[in-house]
This record gives sequence, structure tokens and C-alpha cells, in this order.
Amino acid sequence: MKKQSKLKNRILFYTRPIVPPWDEASKNLAFDIANNLSKNKFKINLLGVKKVSFNEKIHRNNSDLRIERLYKSPDLNLINKLILIKRLYRLRLRADLIHFLFTPRPLTSWLIRTRLRFSKTRTIQTVATLNKKNYQNIKKLKKILFSDIIVVQSKNTLDKLTKIGIKKVKLIYPGINLKKYFPTPKDSALMKKLKIKNKDFVLLYTGEYTRLKAIDDILQALKILNQDQKNQNLKLILACRIKSKKDAAKKQEVITWLKNQKLYSQVVFLDTFEEMVKLYNLSDLNIFPVREMTGKFDIPLTLIESMACKKPIIVSKLKNLKELTGKNKYGLLCKIKNPKDLAQKIELLKNDNKLYDRLASNSFSFVKDYFNIKKNVKEYEKVYQKLIFK
Repeated sequence: MKKQSKLKNRILFYTRPIVPPWDEASKNLAFDIANNLSKNKFKINLLGVKKVSFNEKIHRNNSDLRIERLYKSPDLNLINKLILIKRLYRLRLRADLIHFLFTPRPLTSWLIRTRLRFSKTRTIQTVATLNKKNYQNIKKLKKILFSDIIVVQSKNTLDKLTKIGIKKVKLIYPGINLKKYFPTPKDSALMKKLKIKNKDFVLLYTGEYTRLKAIDDILQALKILNQDQKNQNLKLILACRIKSKKDAAKKQEVITWLKNQKLYSQVVFLDTFEEMVKLYNLSDLNIFPVREMTGKFDIPLTLIESMACKKPIIVSKLKNLKELTGKNKYGLLCKIKNPKDLAQKIELLKNDNKLYDRLASNSFSFVKDYFNIKKNVKEYEKVYQKLIFK
């Protein structure tokens, strides 16, 4: 075993461009880990963008945290991918450990393995999700997961990898800043802006228009609920970013359908919204009845953030999402592709105050225990120490 040196160990975070806006979970996680590591233990390099001002508050008194302005733009396009590979193939890496925080691909994994084959630099991968195809070819999967330690973000993925013989796997849930996400009263200015009244029961969906295939089920559930006069105080906020032409077309389709059904006045459209904590606290219920999670992280942070604000969730019965409900302890499950069941679960929480309050309180405690970024960073520190001084 190496003797522990008084010199600070150098860690390079290998990520997408670390730059606002914070709309991508892996770069958020890298930034949060770096900002919450114990001071005076490590020298941290984050990869940022040239000629882009970095307005987010970094510990100004922490000289051990550095933004290396590497990329040419905020997007991980082909040019930036080549720049990233070139950075890895420098003669001197200037790192004792590299932390990779992006979804692995066969080619990039091969390039990384080739570069580090004879290097003393240790590696860790945080894998936020794996596609179904990955599990079908175990030999290929083992090549993709190249690091000394693999960190996964859900128990479901941990169980799958362990079952097929992938070793050196550790579960560390993604963390959030509990000083930022916490319960507050509904913001009156935001309510006025979004035309929401005190008597309204507000549903929030923070997914996507096309990829997750949830919008149609949500709309049908809204239609079912509105057949009862008592449910006409429902408001639905669709906080969905437009990521493609398909998303834009789907949004227009949704608007047309709502107008034809005379439900348009009950829906609020928010393509982007920076102060999400206000939105979570304005809402009464966060719904996520997705049919699939292909390409999405195992644990959607928007659900965790709203739970930190004492908001119950309703999610579909996908394995990764089941983990967040604790068998109806923190939230409710709804059947996949079943608007009627979704409507029933929404109505249940709308009308049963005791159940609502119990789930809200439990969800808050659950996030506090398992998704506190400060606690979870301590787990990463243990991994770093184990690898560096192995």
C-alpha cells in the first residue's frame, strides 16, 4: 500500500462541459461533488468552456478547485468530444485519479482503456444508467465498464450488474443540495403569473414531450378526472423542455387536443424555468407516469428535488422508479400505460389528506437520509482514498 503523502491528491473530473445552464445531471453532480469535498484533501480539476463566464458560486476561498477551460462550446458535440479525447491523450495527465461522469459508449471506453492501460492513474466511473442492450452482451458490457470502481445510482442497476458478475460495483445515490431544495409556502407572485388560485390542486410533470411517452396518458387522466365536477380545480403544469422538432410538434398537438377538449385553461406550459424550487413548492403533486426510461438516468433528480420540498410523487411501475416509492411509503405507483389508474391515484391523494401528509413527510425524510449531497460526497471521498492509496 502507498504511504499517504502530505501533498494533495489530484483528481480530474471527466465530464460534459461544466457550465450553466444546469440542465444535465452528470455535470451538476460533478460540480456538486467538487464543491462539497473536504477542503485541503484534494486538488480538483473541472472541465469548463473557453470564453464563457462561470457565474455559479464556487468556493472562492478554495484554491484547490479549478475550472480548466477546455471546451469550445457548452454542448458535447463532435468537436468537443475530440477535444476531450485529446485531453486524455496528453503526455502528462496531471491526475492521480480520474472520475468519469457520463454514460459510457463502446468507442470512448476503448479509447480510455487503451490510454490508461499502463498508467498508474486510478479511475472511477459513475454510471447513471445503462440501456437494456448493454445487459444482453456481458462481454461487451465488461469492456464498457472499464474503471477500477463502478458507482451506480440505483439498487436496481447494482443488482443487475452483481447478478451478471460485474465486480467492484458500489451504490451511491445522486445527491442534491438540501439548503436549496426545502419546503416553503407557495410563491404568490408565481401563482399570479401562472394564473393559479389558492383553491387549485396543482399537478407537475417535469419530463419530456416525446421520449418518455407519458404525455398522452397524463392528458387522458386529466380528461377522466374532469368528468367529476369536484376535480375541475385541477391545474397541470407541463415543465418540459423542447429538445427536438418532435417535441415542438408534440407540444402543438397537445395544445390542439386540449382546446378541442375544452381543457386548455387547466394547463400551464413552461418550456424552461430556472427557479425550480419555487415550482416544486407551488405544486401539490409531482407525477411521472412514463412508459419507458431509455436514455434517462435511473433516478430522475426532479423527483428527488420535489420530494425534498415535501411533495408526494406518483410514478409508473418501472423498476428504477419503484425504488423511490418504498412500497407506497414515499409515493404511489401507477400502472404503465393506464390513464384510468393514474387518475385514481391522483384523486386519492387529492382527497385523502392523511395519506397525502404521511407520504409528504416520509418522502422528505427519505431524501434527507439517502440523497443529501454532503453525506453522499463522503462516500465518494472514501472511494477516492481507497483507490489513490491502494
